[in-house]
This record gives sequence, C-alpha cells and structure tokens, in this order.
Amino acid sequence: MLALAAPALAADGRTLEERCEAEIVELHRFLEEWSNAELPDTDEAFRRFGDVIASSFVIIDPDGEVIEREPIVEAIRRAHGRWREEPGEIRIESFRLHQQGEGYALATYEEWHELSGKRIGRLSSVLFGVVPDLPNGVEWLHLHEVWIPLAALPLGATGPLLPRAIQIGQPAEALRSLLEEDCERTEELHYTGEMAAPFTAQTQINCFGLAILGAERDVELMFNDGPLGHVWIHIRADEIEAITRALAEEFGPVVFASGLDRVFERGTVAVRSEPPEVLVATPELIRELTGL
Repeated sequence: MLALAAPALAADGRTLEERCEAEIVELHRFLEEWSNAELPDTDEAFRRFGDVIASSFVIIDPDGEVIEREPIVEAIRRAHGRWREEPGEIRIESFRLHQQGEGYALATYEEWHELSGKRIGRLSSVLFGVVPDLPNGVEWLHLHEVWIPLAALPLGATGPLLPRAIQIGQPAEALRSLLEEDCERTEELHYTGEMAAPFTAQTQINCFGLAILGAERDVELMFNDGPLGHVWIHIRADEIEAITRALAEEFGPVVFASGLDRVFERGTVAVRSEPPEVLVATPELIRELTGL
C-alpha cells in the first residue's frame, strides 16, 4: 500500500489535502450558483470553471461516456440558469485524499444533488495537478464518476416518484418546455392505427437523463389520445429489489405479482422485470398493462 507523502505547505500555509478539498467544494459551489443563475453569464464569472480545467482533462461520466475538455466546458457554459425556475443544491461529502506525490494528488468524494424534491448521488475519483497560480493551487486532470446505487440510499430518500410538474392527465403541450429543460435531450414519436392500440393515437416523448429515482434515467412519457396516460422509467435489473423496497414505503406493499410485474397497494405504480422498468399510470391502465 502506498503511503501518503508528508504534507507540503503552500504559501498560504495550507496542505495539499486542504487545497484539494477546498477546490472540490468551491468548484461545485460555482456549478450550483451557475446553474441557479446566481452568477452572471459572463466570461469573467465563467473563468472560475474554465481556468482550473486542464487542457488534457477527461471525465468518465456515471454512464460510462468519456468526454474531453472542450465538450464539457461548452456544456457547462450553456447550462447557465438551467435550474433557474426550481433552484437546486449541490453538496460535497466524504472527501478523502488517497495519494499525493510530486505535483499530483488523487482524491475521492461524494457529490449529492438536491433538485425537484429528489436526491441524486455520485461517487467521484479526481486526479489533481499542482499549479500554484490557480485559486487553490490545483487543476482538474481526470475525473471518474459512478452513480451511488439506490440500495445505498435510506428508504424514502429518493423524493417524489415523478417531478412535481409532471402529472398523469397533463397534455403534451404543457410538458414539452419543461422536459426540454430537465432532460439532457428529448425525442418525440407519433403512433396511429395498430401501433397505437388500444388507443386511437399516441404521442411518445422520450426524455433522456431525467433526475428520478436516485439517478439520471431515461423515461418514456406516453400521451394516449391526448393527455399523459402512463410513464415508463428505465431502471437496471440489479436495482429491482432495492427500488421495490423503496416504492413500497411510498405506495404500500406489493399486492399483485406475476412473473414479470409487481403492483403496489395504491394501484398507480408497478415494477416490471423484463425489460426492467417502473410504470406510473392510472389504476385502470395499470390493470390493463400488467394483466391484473
């Protein structure tokens, strides 16, 4: 096991460990204030982010996508005010310095987002390079994030199942702008005839990366002959048991279970095993779609 080097003090008297922790906290405070439009959308304000991201920076996001510096810097710049209508909060917990050496430091931390009544967590590993002229004397070289699984959250910590602004019965026109803001991207599909059965017509809006059930997930919103009739939330197979326990806290125990489906007492939520999804709908449609 590698031992940590003896703490080296910066000109301001702080150790490298202290500077790394301060940088993580301060940069995420910037991201929170930038997203909430508490900072002006100016080049000068944005320098707090751009100046500390190394030219060779790479992030591996929680979904396994590898993103280099320019795309991530451009995405953050465009994200100014994305939480303006419903401000969010970012908290940093469980910071730990694992290794440090001549000119570098490796640390981990938990990043928690509180947004629209939901709590989403990711565990991050970051490699810093030492650059004395920067605010905390370090720059971000490499970042690897993984979702903190739902099983690690206290039951009930996920908040409301759907964002408060999304309700069964709403028309697509009332939700399009909200989804465009809250989803990483959206796509819209239209069905008629046999493809829409048992309805006359369906509109399907796919929302990619919606904050829901303790993670950013892909969601299918189905508008049946006009209003929102049901919602499919994609989950992973290894989350089914944990999600079932969490939903039972909110929607009552499972009262019906087939080989593929579990329906909760309130009758408006079900969990499907194949493909792994959570279904939100009216009790009537739950019965029809699950065969209850």
